[in-house]
Amino acid sequence: MQLSSRNRPLLFPDAERESVLKLGLERIDASQWLVAEDLPVFAAHKQALAGNPEVCAALPGSSDLQREFADFLLQQLLTHHPDDYQQRAGRLYHRSGLDWPCPAPDLWQASQWIAEDICLLAAQQDSYQLVAASVCSPSNWCLADKIGRSVADIHAPVPGYQAILNDRVNRLFARLPPGKTLLRYNWSLQAGNALRWRDEQVNGADRQRPHWRIERQTLLRLPDSGAIVFGIRLFLHDLATLPDQQHFRAGLCRQIARLSPAQRRYKGLENNWWQSALGEN
Repeated sequence: MQLSSRNRPLLFPDAERESVLKLGLERIDASQWLVAEDLPVFAAHKQALAGNPEVCAALPGSSDLQREFADFLLQQLLTHHPDDYQQRAGRLYHRSGLDWPCPAPDLWQASQWIAEDICLLAAQQDSYQLVAASVCSPSNWCLADKIGRSVADIHAPVPGYQAILNDRVNRLFARLPPGKTLLRYNWSLQAGNALRWRDEQVNGADRQRPHWRIERQTLLRLPDSGAIVFGIRLFLHDLATLPDQQHFRAGLCRQIARLSPAQRRYKGLENNWWQSALGEN
């Protein structure tokens, strides 16, 4: 499934930024946790992947946590999005015409109601462990490699994460109170506009169509279990449509040039495949 976001990009290149290791967190209202735009696209994408073990995984013993999330999500939708969602006779209805069984018995079923991918992380000694996830649109990673691992292990491929961010993230997770929702953005340059991005599956034609891939990432704590909910909502913008907005192309080239060689490799930008599409030599 492919996505072409219609809105103005939520994130523009920061030509002065020298690292991908920046949390950039801001607090948002609970009503802003989820973004309903393009829900039918994401719903069809998720449904097409139903039964695929690569997009949904859970550790044994996580069933109660999954049900807690499903109940929490339902209340959030009915409370903060009453114009979009209604519950009637064992079904949840969306104004687009979509509907689902309700309540949901697990994370996978609950995740069908929203555009976001969801990861559930439970406290484990001095860190948090990924115990359940529904991730249909990963940004060049595989859920099977992450499930059951700690936050530090999940981010091991990120250059400098252990030295710079690991302790900060662990403290953030430990101190995040229920009722507080945090937001940050992450970016990638992607060949083509497939929601489920794996670089080894990219073809030559896709490399002629680079897209600005934005992850709108959210964090909150479930009130009963204390588990962390990590939400990921994707936006994809064709670079060909963004030549004049805030000097997008020039700013992106400067930002990439300021990254270290290790971070450029991590972002998949080291061989400059994207430069011709940006009009750069």
